[in-house]
Amino acid sequence: MGENKPKYYIPYNSTNPTKKYELIKEEEIFFDKLLEKSNHLKGEFQLYRLSDGTVNVSYKSYPIGKIKLQGRKHSMLVLISFYKSKSVEGTLDDFIITIDLWIKYISNVLKLK
Repeated sequence: MGENKPKYYIPYNSTNPTKKYELIKEEEIFFDKLLEKSNHLKGEFQLYRLSDGTVNVSYKSYPIGKIKLQGRKHSMLVLISFYKSKSVEGTLDDFIITIDLWIKYISNVLKLK
């Protein structure tokens, strides 16, 4: 029968990662909310998995931040401007609220729609 494919394809930054990560429910919820909150934008997001489970997130190939929901410590990096960033630690709910800062960065700093 059909194989249960993950909802989001997240390639690794290296061709031979030492550890493989499965898409977990929290990541799926986070990316669902990201797409929901950004549905007015016309571009696509690119996701790349780092060796510690963190996912780099870009919009139209411009980096906008990182999200780490794998492991014990969870965090989110938000770019505020070209030279400033903010790190947020907390729960999935905290990160979902913080998605608005990613959208603001895309709209205001990158001026992308």
